[in-house]
Amino acid sequence: MALTNSTNQQHFKVTYHPFTEGETVCNIFWPTSDCQTVSGGVDIYLNNGESKIYVPKSMLAVSNDEETDYQNSEVDYPDFDAFAFDSVNHLQ
Repeated sequence: MALTNSTNQQHFKVTYHPFTEGETVCNIFWPTSDCQTVSGGVDIYLNNGESKIYVPKSMLAVSNDEETDYQNSEVDYPDFDAFAFDSVNHLQ
């Protein structure tokens, strides 16, 4: 997980991580456009205060085709923004 409180671009190379060399990891917020192959670490670029969480690509539930189908479909998928947490992190 990478966070910042700055709007300036941030760059870090994280060398202590659970991934294996050569593994493809993706940011869960942009799983088809923000992926990289681990090479000597994971390069983290944060722009305008964004946050990123990288996971192995093999753990993602949505493939490129499924994401495209979702974006182009007329199926009424659940609105995940409708969930909220109270002050003690219990799902409401």
